[in-house]
Amino acid sequence: MKTENIDLVIFFTGGILFALIINQLLLSFSQTLGIRNRNDVVIRWSSQSKPSLGGISMFAVFIFAVLAFAILYIDLDLFANTKFLGLLLAASLAFAVGLADDAYDTKPLIKLGAQIACGAVLVYSGTVIDLFHIDALDAVLTVVWVVVIMNSLNMLDNMDGITATTSLFILMACMFSYFIFNGF
Repeated sequence: MKTENIDLVIFFTGGILFALIINQLLLSFSQTLGIRNRNDVVIRWSSQSKPSLGGISMFAVFIFAVLAFAILYIDLDLFANTKFLGLLLAASLAFAVGLADDAYDTKPLIKLGAQIACGAVLVYSGTVIDLFHIDALDAVLTVVWVVVIMNSLNMLDNMDGITATTSLFILMACMFSYFIFNGF
């Protein structure tokens, strides 16, 4: 196995272990923090109040991975890469809006505006789905894709653990595809 592939496996494993630790810590605090609908009589998906802290651990793992990568590969100067900074800004905006939604039940138009802004940040930073090879169409496709993916994950978020599990399998599929196309 190539050295860079071993590094990827170590990052992946470290991220999973860090996520498990963060989740355990947050679940211990979730008895008093991050619980919505504690006194509501309306039952949507469950008869119990559920903690709304899963996004915090996912974002913490993302930031941990970014910092670890930036420290280990300091010669790449990660924070000078415009595409990476766009991804970091879009992920931070998505996290902030998700956290606000968990805490305050944000209005749908505000969430949609933030999702469009996340896609626009990616397009502005040069990260686009280059399908049509026409800048305007590729930009629109990228923004629509971001909105669709964010809403899909938000819909899955009604069941405990399903978003994290789905994201884990998506990342595993991406990593496996990378190894197939680039060799072990």
